[in-house]
Amino acid sequence: MNSEISIYWIILLVTLPCIIIAIISIYSMKVAVKKERETREFELRLKNRESMTSFRLQAYERLALFLERITPDALVLRITPTGKNVALYHRELLLVLRQELDHNLSQQVYVSSELWGHVRLAKERMSMLINEASSELAPEMPAEALRDAIFEEYSALEDQPIQNTLQILRSELHMFF
Repeated sequence: MNSEISIYWIILLVTLPCIIIAIISIYSMKVAVKKERETREFELRLKNRESMTSFRLQAYERLALFLERITPDALVLRITPTGKNVALYHRELLLVLRQELDHNLSQQVYVSSELWGHVRLAKERMSMLINEASSELAPEMPAEALRDAIFEEYSALEDQPIQNTLQILRSELHMFF
């Protein structure tokens, strides 16, 4: 009986350190794997942040370009009124405004909701200005009359929607970088 106890005792003394070493090894491996995963996730987030910064910067650039392209000066340079009447020129200007915004819709993902709201508002204010200028003229008048009326209406505005939006864009860009 004494020999049986000693055999069990010897087996226990031999297996207990093995069990303890196995537990410590498993725990160490879990910690190492967790740290490695965290390191990879951090590197991935850092890489994604760099890519996102590039996309955001491009979005700010594209929206600034959009705002510059919808100013009355830029619009009438691109869409000449020559040979058109007010009604045709009016439709063409509104179509170009809509197309310009449609072309830049995806940029809203990269900028604040506030800035995107101001961008849409600037476009809407330009549409309203074109509509108001057109409503004061006979549809069959030469398109040059509409161009002149748009310039007059825009210069008479106390609140310049495009310039205000560009200022908000610059402010947001400075806060971001």
